[in-house]
Amino acid sequence: YLSLVQVFGSHISKYMLKFNLAAWLIPLPLPIIGYFVFTKTHIVGGVQAIEHNYMADSMCFLKPKTISFFALFFGPLVLAIMVNLVFFALVLKVIRSSKNANLSDRELF
Repeated sequence: YLSLVQVFGSHISKYMLKFNLAAWLIPLPLPIIGYFVFTKTHIVGGVQAIEHNYMADSMCFLKPKTISFFALFFGPLVLAIMVNLVFFALVLKVIRSSKNANLSDRELF
């Protein structure tokens, strides 16, 4: 239990600040880049029309089965799930190794 709780030791505030900044700043460019890549502006007769090629017609969401859907939604979603699964496996490994260490300590006494 202590090996899971005290992963970062006394530097938890510095690590948490860095991780929080990374968690907020790394995904930020995706919607910004997506907006400028998949939006077209047309000027017809002095009237400006903005065409959002990434928006669905019937709902306020990305068009399914388009490159914008996979690049801006599905790809980052799968990446986040994979990273979470890796960390989950690492936590399970720590739990299993600490459980084995506790069993071997009990056998000594």
